[in-house]
Amino acid sequence: MAVCGIPKKYSDHAFRMASFARDVLIATKDFTFNGYKVDLRIGIHCGPVIAGVIGLQKFAYDLWGDSVNIASRLESTGKPNAIHVSGDFLEALKKQSGREPKALSIGSTELKNRGIMETYLLQMD
Repeated sequence: MAVCGIPKKYSDHAFRMASFARDVLIATKDFTFNGYKVDLRIGIHCGPVIAGVIGLQKFAYDLWGDSVNIASRLESTGKPNAIHVSGDFLEALKKQSGREPKALSIGSTELKNRGIMETYLLQMD
């Protein structure tokens, strides 16, 4: 899991996440493990989260909330080596870049415990 805007807020958080996702796909394009190609699925959503440190013996910083769950569902329903995004993320990216992001609509996607959502594959040339 990766997050942008915690604890410091960034006005270009969507652009940063889209760029990071693209760079991860490029960096792992030819990655193999024990001779097997590794394919990644990436899911991105934006919105509020709750963050905090948990644990008494071993501390861990974790995130919770609907935004985290939606991003996770986008990842699990995504396609290999693709960036599966929500409409909310596309809107944030559009506002931050000042132009319409290149994205392929994949229509209504059933997200576990969430219902139907219009989703897109982000095209990062």
